[in-house]
Amino acid sequence: MKFKFGDKVQIVSDSQAFYKGSNGIVIEYHTKHGFGVYVILLQPYNIKVTFAEDVLAPHG
Repeated sequence: MKFKFGDKVQIVSDSQAFYKGSNGIVIEYHTKHGFGVYVILLQPYNIKVTFAEDVLAPHG
């Protein structure tokens, strides 16, 4: 697991390019279809989105 609860991250890649460059906080980690995914609380919007580990980078 690359990130833990409360880590600040930045979305560095997004297939829809909608969230790319956004910052957020890791609030959950679980597996989906055999892959680890992170639930990120995007700031400052307070929306929850799910991303794979490879599109996230440490931030702050």
